[in-house]
Amino acid sequence: MTLESTIEIQLGSSGNDYLQRARDVAPLIEAEADTAEKETDVTAVVAQALKDAGLFWMFSPREFGGGDVDITTALEVMEEVARADGSTGWMFMATSIGTRNASLYLADEARKELFGGEEKAICGGFGGPVGKAVRVEGGYRGSSERVPFGSGSTYITHIAAGMRLFDENGNPALGENGQQELRMTYIPRERFTILGNWDVMGLVASGSYDYQVPEQFVPERFTLPLVSYLDPFRPVQESRIDRASLGAAGHAGVALGIMKRALQEVARITDGKSRQGYPAAVSDYPVFLHGFSEKEAAYQAARRYVLEAFAEAEATAAATGEVPAVLIARMRQATTWAHKVADDVVSFCHLWGGTQSLRNPSALGRCTRDIAVAKNHLFVDPITYVSTAGPILETWR
Repeated sequence: MTLESTIEIQLGSSGNDYLQRARDVAPLIEAEADTAEKETDVTAVVAQALKDAGLFWMFSPREFGGGDVDITTALEVMEEVARADGSTGWMFMATSIGTRNASLYLADEARKELFGGEEKAICGGFGGPVGKAVRVEGGYRGSSERVPFGSGSTYITHIAAGMRLFDENGNPALGENGQQELRMTYIPRERFTILGNWDVMGLVASGSYDYQVPEQFVPERFTLPLVSYLDPFRPVQESRIDRASLGAAGHAGVALGIMKRALQEVARITDGKSRQGYPAAVSDYPVFLHGFSEKEAAYQAARRYVLEAFAEAEATAAATGEVPAVLIARMRQATTWAHKVADDVVSFCHLWGGTQSLRNPSALGRCTRDIAVAKNHLFVDPITYVSTAGPILETWR
């Protein structure tokens, strides 16, 4: 199966209805972006619009009223939301993926409780195991004093909290592999506390506040085995891309959206703009034209690689029930590469945007700050190139 045929199959699986919904909401997101940045959170009107459009549940199974979208559609939706505003794109990425995982992998009883009614759950939270819990009858008892990066925490109904498991004597509870057991728990809104402190240079309006989970009982049905995002080679569940790789897809979508907006902004800013010392308008100056064409090509190439890598992996999962290590490696490689390209492209746009890149509020200024923060995430740390090189290197031998 070629990459081209893979993309055709994926695009045909659910159509572009959800992409159109994102495009319909985008003007509102753009209009609210300045206010959101001041409030360090996506505005309530935007959150409601995303909810009304059903976008939080685009990944969820159709049996629960979700879209069950393919990965290519999902990437394009996340790109469009992030193009409208990087912070909103980040919040949406984190919560739509968090909602997807809960709606697919929790016990059937919990899935029906959260998504079977008219009011459907929205899930988010940080996946790191910073809390502690012990196994008790029917579930777990645990707590987390302070959990970072609760993106979208003011709008979700259930937040994820990773727990390290201990026995009743305080010793690490070891699994069959000899490692300490880790568990993801889902906590309803009334049982966690948002602590605030999101004061950052970029992705300001993502509302990625710290939160606290007081000691409490969590039923078994509202927990999942915790996935290690440092290990890209995970088993596939239900013939779908695994949870860690899907997280990578979300980050890639945000980077593509920020990059696309930066190109749009610099194209608008330089159109007919004069600058001292230039023989013609900036938009006609050969040095700018050469650079813009080169950076636009970089965006197109990175976007194509991201879409192809994830589409091929999903098609392979659907056809065979598994994804080879090399395809998982390529998804992670493509995601890290997209951020490197985005950093370069946005930097070019920032330079040629002149003083309009510097003034607040400024969409191009936000792009510059947002990608500076996004590129520092664990998903796109340089170590991902090391961990993915082995399977890819084998294909060249």
